[in-house]
Amino acid sequence: MAELGSLERELMGKIVARLGLVYVDPSTLSGDTPLFQGGLELDSLDALEIGILIEEDYGIVVVPSERDRSVFGTIRELAQFVQHNLQRDAARL
Repeated sequence: MAELGSLERELMGKIVARLGLVYVDPSTLSGDTPLFQGGLELDSLDALEIGILIEEDYGIVVVPSERDRSVFGTIRELAQFVQHNLQRDAARL
């Protein structure tokens, strides 16, 4: 299992690349950076795109009930969700 800090950095880079956030330098972000209000200022379409990224890259299907602040609040919370659920949906894919 990947170390959380390493996973945070990996996710930061993937999110910036996937969403085309050319104005964001991943090295300036931290695990506490909010994904939405007061942080990267993402929107609901970005949340769906992040969900697709999580499914494609980590094999985790993010169900609508998981698309809330407890999972998508900060980069750290998203990394914790990924780390905790890495093998959860492998059989379904």
